Amino acid sequence: MIRHTQATVSHNMKAPIETVVMITEKLLERGRDAEEAGMLKGANNACKLMGYLMDDLLDRQMLESGNFSAKFCQFNVTECVKEVIDTLKIKFDKKGNKLDF
Repeated sequence: MIRHTQATVSHNMKAPIETVVMITEKLLERGRDAEEAGMLKGANNACKLMGYLMDDLLDRQMLESGNFSAKFCQFNVTECVKEVIDTLKIKFDKKGNKLDF
């Protein structure tokens, strides 16, 4: 019962997260000043990270149920680290600290 509830919650949270990702990407395409673009990128990255967390929860459920299959994909490590730093940069800037990549 708990596993089913977790899977349902994870699926229900994915749709709004994916919507925010799409909206922030559309807003970024329209051209923004540097500050607005930075905030939109931060929101976009945070939502993507939340989506990855939801995927991990769903993968865990599939693993526990015996229905898991691994997916292999290529990704750019540098870009991944940059996205994490961009997300954390907002908090650092707010506290008066500097974080650059």
